[in-house]
Amino acid sequence: MTVRSLGTPYRRWLLVVITWLLLCVPRWVFLAYDAPEDLDWSWGELVDSGNYAVNARNKVLTGHWTLDEWNVMYLNPVPHLVTYLSYRLLGVGYWQTQVVPALFSSLTLPVVFAILYRTLGFLWAYLGMTLLGVHYLHWTYARIGNRTGELLFFLALAVYFWVRGVERPRSWFGSGLATALAYMTKSLTHPFTLALLLASLDVAVEREGWSLRRIWARYRWLLLGLGIGFLAWGMLVFWPHQDMFRMFFRWDWDLRRPRSWLDILRHLWTEPGAAYMFRYMPVLTLVGALQVLTVPMRRLREVSTLPLERLAWLWLLGEFSVYSLLYYRYLRFWLPAFLAMFLLAVVGLYRIAGGSLGPAGSWRWAPWYFLWWCEILKTTLNSAAFYVLWERWPSLLDYATRPFPHNYYEAYRTLALLAGLATVGTLAGVGLGRRWRRWRNPPPVPSGMTPVPGGGVAPQSPRRRPWAVALVAVLIEAEVLVQTAWAVHWWRYGPSTDLRDFSRFLAEYLPAGSVLVSNPTLALETPFRAYSLHEPRKLNWQAGILDRFGVTHFVLIDFPDTRDQILNNLAYLSARPDEPKRVRRLLFFLLRNRRVELWSRFPPPTPGLWVRGTEAHPDGTVSVIIENSDPFWPHAWQPSPDRRYRLEPGRTETIRLWPDEIPSPTGRPLPSVDTLIEFEQCPREGGIPVWDPQASQAAAVKSWPRVGQALCVWTLQLPEGRWHLRLRVRNETDTPMQLPLWVLDRTGRLRLRRTCRVEPTGVYTVCDWAEVNAEAGPYTFLWINPGPGLRLDAWQVWPGEP
Repeated sequence: MTVRSLGTPYRRWLLVVITWLLLCVPRWVFLAYDAPEDLDWSWGELVDSGNYAVNARNKVLTGHWTLDEWNVMYLNPVPHLVTYLSYRLLGVGYWQTQVVPALFSSLTLPVVFAILYRTLGFLWAYLGMTLLGVHYLHWTYARIGNRTGELLFFLALAVYFWVRGVERPRSWFGSGLATALAYMTKSLTHPFTLALLLASLDVAVEREGWSLRRIWARYRWLLLGLGIGFLAWGMLVFWPHQDMFRMFFRWDWDLRRPRSWLDILRHLWTEPGAAYMFRYMPVLTLVGALQVLTVPMRRLREVSTLPLERLAWLWLLGEFSVYSLLYYRYLRFWLPAFLAMFLLAVVGLYRIAGGSLGPAGSWRWAPWYFLWWCEILKTTLNSAAFYVLWERWPSLLDYATRPFPHNYYEAYRTLALLAGLATVGTLAGVGLGRRWRRWRNPPPVPSGMTPVPGGGVAPQSPRRRPWAVALVAVLIEAEVLVQTAWAVHWWRYGPSTDLRDFSRFLAEYLPAGSVLVSNPTLALETPFRAYSLHEPRKLNWQAGILDRFGVTHFVLIDFPDTRDQILNNLAYLSARPDEPKRVRRLLFFLLRNRRVELWSRFPPPTPGLWVRGTEAHPDGTVSVIIENSDPFWPHAWQPSPDRRYRLEPGRTETIRLWPDEIPSPTGRPLPSVDTLIEFEQCPREGGIPVWDPQASQAAAVKSWPRVGQALCVWTLQLPEGRWHLRLRVRNETDTPMQLPLWVLDRTGRLRLRRTCRVEPTGVYTVCDWAEVNAEAGPYTFLWINPGPGLRLDAWQVWPGEP
């Protein structure tokens, strides 16, 4: 093996610095953007940032670290202090939250460079840093404040000190301390800690022999670093707040532990780690999978192996063992395994370039081949490739194999199929390995050899293998292309600021002094106190807690463990039997793939027209005070066929009426004659045939999907004569946009084609139209999407003169 090169010219280091700055760009630009919608099926990537930063927000806004029982800062005190500094210096907000993971993720790159530089030399260190820098998941999670980016930094730092400690044992103290800091960042370090202890013991025995005294002299530095780090954590953090740790860990254990033998089989079968890796890092995963197969073979055959690849191998196996038995399915839990696979794959590329990545062809490795093939085949059967196989051989591959069946008979039948396929793969693998070894090491030819002094023959010169270097170049280029494709995908479909916009809307819409029950992320940029209530964890779940906190509003996501639990337990949480009657839903929003609702306690009146007072006059007429309580939209009221009154948003008017026109009693709503349609409630079904009388005969009948995606399809009953339409819309782009509207009659004939020009003002504007119908009847309004950038509120139709 080559060692790190010495005397590297300064130009190389300048290249490293420039490359590092370029790789930091995607980690620091557009920090306020949300996580991509298709990154993971969990909403944690979207809303966990505020959960982890809640105590820092409390301290900046209220002067107190803790307000309730939700105190996650004790679980991750190290990055929480950095988050507090960010809020203190830059203010409380979304991009200020993402500054912390962006900083730690950027620092991870030079640490990985240092690891590979000490192990493989400058070239491979530079290639490794570049590959990690362009990795889609690494720079994506650098913009998500769920403590994953910080965790990867401390794990990489622990690996660096450990690699350095192979030659300088005292550096293992820093490795142990960095491991403790990683645990204080996010408690997902158990597999890494176990791998670190085993790999250190292996290196100590390899370097020091079987002398217990010399082994202890080396090993004690790692134990000392771990001991001091965890002792400080236990005394300062865990012991004073053990009740909170007990609550979180007990709930987590009950949620994820297997409860039966079938649960263990199901957890192993549905383990998504390999599928995640093939999805987001396919080329490096293939190389790393070969390393997973060959590293123990080379080590046990006493063939040269690097300490780094042994540590990465143990680390990766630990991650898969622990998180396959426990029910950890979220992508963010598997990112440490990604880092282990990445280090293993880079060493694998180095070995391929040197022509030294060959599996041992021996039957004694058949059990290891068998387990390796089981993992590969299980991942295939849990992926989209299963459907291709199932369509071709439906009788062999029963659909019940995906997902794993819920009874023992089907489970054992699936395992038998998996074992049969893995046996075939094992036989093929051992056979190919034996042929490869014979080709790499041909038997010596008796004749034609040059005698050398002392007997024997001179060894042949090693053959140059340019194909190996070309193969490595192709693999690296393929991986870079995959990561580039993911970056393009993120740019086309991912960027949005929905969470920030929703939070700012709450800050503008709700009155001063509001107190929310909300996910902290949704209330991050509001000035209001926000509390989390969670029944399974018994978090702030007490009788009368709503009045104790002074809660005025609920921001509820349509998850069963949030929305339904709170709404179904309002009487308990407020200690008022009539509490369910005292709340009302004000608004709802479609935020990504979820519905978010805003509920109010002691709600204001329903937006619309309300009678606020009456006063009788001697002539028999009555003055009626009417208020439009809607903050956004005008509403009309028609007391008689020949009279109509229209009030603008927030206006109050006094109207004199005859006794037979007197409306509802004071404090009751008035029926309005207008129609208000929110765009979020509009169906968007397609395929409506449109008959355009202005088009040529060949193109007269068409379907609106060929024109553009529909924003809203709505049918209304309109009277004969004049009617009015009003639209409220905002243009968030840099250029004016045209919003098309088609109005169709009952036969699908296009009766009206209008266009609203929306200027890029960034604020809501109103478009008004007036039209005349020749006949009464149902008319279909078809709003066509001109492209991204328009934020639509609602539209309103009312008959006659305003």
